[in-house]
Amino acid sequence: MKYVFTSERLGFRNWTDADIDKMTAINQDPETMRYFPNLPSREDTINMIRSFQKEYEEQGYTYFAVETPDEGAFIGFTGLHVPTYEADFMPCVDMGWRLDKRYWNKGYATEAAKRCMQFGFDVVELDKLVATAPKVNLPSIHVMEKIGMKRELEFKHPRLKGIPYLEDCVLYTIKKTCSNEQVFLVYCCGSWVLVKSSEEPSS
Repeated sequence: MKYVFTSERLGFRNWTDADIDKMTAINQDPETMRYFPNLPSREDTINMIRSFQKEYEEQGYTYFAVETPDEGAFIGFTGLHVPTYEADFMPCVDMGWRLDKRYWNKGYATEAAKRCMQFGFDVVELDKLVATAPKVNLPSIHVMEKIGMKRELEFKHPRLKGIPYLEDCVLYTIKKTCSNEQVFLVYCCGSWVLVKSSEEPSS
């Protein structure tokens, strides 16, 4: 099966060598990377993709390569990742995304993040997900808020130390909701109706 899972308009899959040049182009675009400290080289991108492939093989999830199945167009990545830097909120599983700017403002980032969040909770069976961004990265923060994440704290990112406009970051979190809701068949007004409730209705 080509895709690990899909959403309405997107397919999420493991990485291949055919993605290297396309991801390198995204990584070297100054507008796309304006909230990052540098532009990764092609070699950096290859190492990144190899690490994503290894994560998927070992864990069953990673920052997935994302396509538009109708066009077969590679548009970037979205998914789940275990960060390795030191912070008070570690260990955790992070949600992240990076899309080709040609696909911005189409709702793809929000759609992809929602679907990966669902995958994390329902398939990987995680209890909590986090996302981080520099405080100035308002587009990513907007996506976090649109998918229901809440700001938990501010912190100085250890990997952005000494870069004032990026070092101050925010942590957003979301927890898996556990529903105790049950469905009951109740006779009312001459007919049977389905009622959803967390408590059994009285007779």
